[in-house]
Parts: sequence; C-alpha cells; structure tokens
Amino acid sequence: MRFEVQTDDRIAETVWSGERLISVEDTFSIPLDSLRSGKYKLIAEFEDTSSEKTDERTLKFSIFNFLKLSDDEYEAIVNLLTYIAEPDEIEELLNTPDSLREQAWKEFWERRDPTPGTPENELMEEYMRRVEYANEHFSFSNIPGYRTDRGMIYIRYGPPDEIESHPFELDSPPYEIWRYYSLDLVFIFVDKSGVGDYELVYPYGYYFR
Repeated sequence: MRFEVQTDDRIAETVWSGERLISVEDTFSIPLDSLRSGKYKLIAEFEDTSSEKTDERTLKFSIFNFLKLSDDEYEAIVNLLTYIAEPDEIEELLNTPDSLREQAWKEFWERRDPTPGTPENELMEEYMRRVEYANEHFSFSNIPGYRTDRGMIYIRYGPPDEIESHPFELDSPPYEIWRYYSLDLVFIFVDKSGVGDYELVYPYGYYFR
C-alpha cells in the first residue's frame, strides 16, 4: 500500500508519504501533529499482490492545529462561529491564552454536543460542513462566503428546499429566491452591483451578524 497526504489546493504539495505491506485486518496511524491547520487529502493506492489489481482512494479532511496557528489564523477560525456563538463566547475565545486555545475550542463544542459520551459531535460536524460549503460557493472578491448574506442564511438553516435563480434578467439585476418549506421561510437575494454580492433584501432588516 502506498499513501501520501497532500494539501487540498492548487499546489497539491505532498506533506507526508509512506509505503507498507498490510493485510485486511491491519491498522496504522499517520502522524498529523506537524501539519498546519488547513485542508488536506489522503491518497491511498492499494495493490493486491496475488492478482496484481490496483485501486486508488482519496479522502479529504481538515485540521485545526492550534499550536501552529498564528494569532490572525486563530481569530479567523473563532470568527467562523459567529452564527452559533454568543458575543461573550467569541470574546472569551479570542482572549484565551495560546496554550489553552485547543481546550477552549473543545469545551465550546462539548457544551453543544447533541450526543455527549459518543465520539461524534454531529452539530460541530454539520456546522463546519455548512461553513465550508458557504466558503466554496458564496465567496466573492476578498469576502469569504461565510460572511456573505447567502452564507449567513445557509449556515443558519442549511440547504434550502428550493432555489429559484434569475442570473440574467432584462429589467432587473440578478436575484435568487430561497425557499424553506418545512420552516415556512423565504429569502430573496439581489446582486445589485453585478459582481456576485447577493444582498438579502427580503425579509428586510433580517440580520444575524
């Protein structure tokens, strides 16, 4: 089995690699402590020595390595919590000493764990998945997607049941209508400037930040 860990970006830098002979029951660990926070992908190539058949699998994952975060990087990660944390919680996290940041982050999510006592924290996983989706799909210029109006609504409520998109209208700027049928909610976003900045115009004054 051959495997390597790469950064999940355009550079695709290999940060770790290895090769070993394993059986179906074998397990092994990959050292990740030295990696900086960011997105990575594990690429594993399997070869059946008896049949010479090969297969390749890719697993994407993210790392928060608090010991290797700069102050700016840590602040950026804490600010991701803006739609789920109280203002005083954000301030407390930002003022946490370097050596206690990882523990403070862990305790923040433990207080919200819907299934305490289990390895998974479903709320944290879903929240961070929504943040990642927002950043991938709603970013524009130098504004991260989670700070846009569409990102705000997506993170708060998840994917809408229906999106009515009007990117090319003769008598109006581009706009989208998001409908959440189970919640009886409708949101309208308009790209007034034509640069991809869809502003929330309905409901008027709807603001979480």
